[in-house]
Amino acid sequence: MSFSIIFSLTLILISFLSFLMYISQNSFKGYLVFSFIVYCLALIWIADDIGLIGVIMLTVAYAAVLVVLWTKYQAQMFQWWSSFSGFQTDMLDITIGDSANTITSLKMDGSLRYKGKKYYAKSSSVAIPANYSVTIESVDGYYLVVRPN
Repeated sequence: MSFSIIFSLTLILISFLSFLMYISQNSFKGYLVFSFIVYCLALIWIADDIGLIGVIMLTVAYAAVLVVLWTKYQAQMFQWWSSFSGFQTDMLDITIGDSANTITSLKMDGSLRYKGKKYYAKSSSVAIPANYSVTIESVDGYYLVVRPN
């Protein structure tokens, strides 16, 4: 195998792993953009070796794998990553109206600490800075919806 094919396959693997991080880490769009850019770079490197038809076939196959992962396994990947990174996804112990403290700022979403455990959170109204006291208003899937105190 030539160097360009090995290098391109390595880039495709990096792109694939970045996409896995995208679907497992709460859809952080930076991973998706990085995955797309790296995949395009891989296509540029490998295009001379496999030709246009090869590039098209590779892209269709790659897209099919990503679509299956996204549609069938996103929830499992999210659950796995949450448990791996220490975030709670079990919302049975949540009491609406209790106070918590943000770990990260909540512009769109972020994280907070409630009863000593980390949870995903989003603000119901305005951006909330890190290390700020909030009140839990509701539960939306795996997120605690909060407002500043």
